[in-house]
Amino acid sequence: MPIHTTEIRPLFADTDTAGVVYYGTMLRYLEEARTQAVESVGLVISEEFEQGYLYPVTHIDINYQGPARYGQVLCVTTEVTEIRRVRFRLDHRMYEKGSEAAVGRAMVWLACVDLDTRRPRRLSPRMAEALTTLTARSME
Repeated sequence: MPIHTTEIRPLFADTDTAGVVYYGTMLRYLEEARTQAVESVGLVISEEFEQGYLYPVTHIDINYQGPARYGQVLCVTTEVTEIRRVRFRLDHRMYEKGSEAAVGRAMVWLACVDLDTRRPRRLSPRMAEALTTLTARSME
């Protein structure tokens, strides 16, 4: 069971002349999905920044399985698959709402770094709690 599902309506500006969503735009959709996932359990990303925590993507693998098109509603599921002291992994599945037609899958690693030094640091207690809550939610 996925932890969180985000619905996205591609904008016309997200597409090429054939009406297919540009592959790089999928990165933005993944960012939106993971932000909504952690915010769904009460974490406010802007407060993390104010406290000096940043969470950059350190690695991403995407497998594009089919086109996303203007006019579709895309569903992006987010699942926490690993939590470590300094980094965590999220897995995403993208599909067309209603038909379940596969659009893609992604595996994303994010790390916690200090805003000022840009050096790795332990996940904030709030982020660790949010990720743990999301993980528990998937087991319900």
